Amino acid sequence: MSVRPLTLDDVEAYKALRLRGLQEDPTAFGSSYAEEVDLDFRQRVEPLEGRVTLGAFLDGQLVAVTTLMRETRLKTQHRANIFGVYTAPEARGRGFARALMEAALAAAAGWEGLKLVHLSVTVGNASARGLYRSLGFVTVGVEPAYLHVDGAFLDEEQMVRFL
Repeated sequence: MSVRPLTLDDVEAYKALRLRGLQEDPTAFGSSYAEEVDLDFRQRVEPLEGRVTLGAFLDGQLVAVTTLMRETRLKTQHRANIFGVYTAPEARGRGFARALMEAALAAAAGWEGLKLVHLSVTVGNASARGLYRSLGFVTVGVEPAYLHVDGAFLDEEQMVRFL
């Protein structure tokens, strides 16, 4: 296993994995396949201060991803958000998501003035919630009916970890 920031060389693999996740696990994301299928994914991996998209690789194949992005407004730049966490089903249970989260938290700790990291997880996603709790995230609230997927409303748990 290796974990590293994605580069422009990874764009096609990243796009394929992201779109796969949006199709296979639509309740885990705020975005939909239809909204992202025609996006230019180069923008998501280009180097940008305060943003990193990380990938986990197995035998050279991208199997898991996440993005860490710092808030840019003056009053909220002490915060960063983790989003888009996804591991391909065939790679689950092998520590890829944990390795990505640890790498994201290490990157966040290196950003001057950053005090906390925020993420959200669909209520009922026990495996993701358990991982986040084991990494020190705590629940700060639940937003009812945050997502509407296939006719069902899903609550979203908001979690933070102070650095």
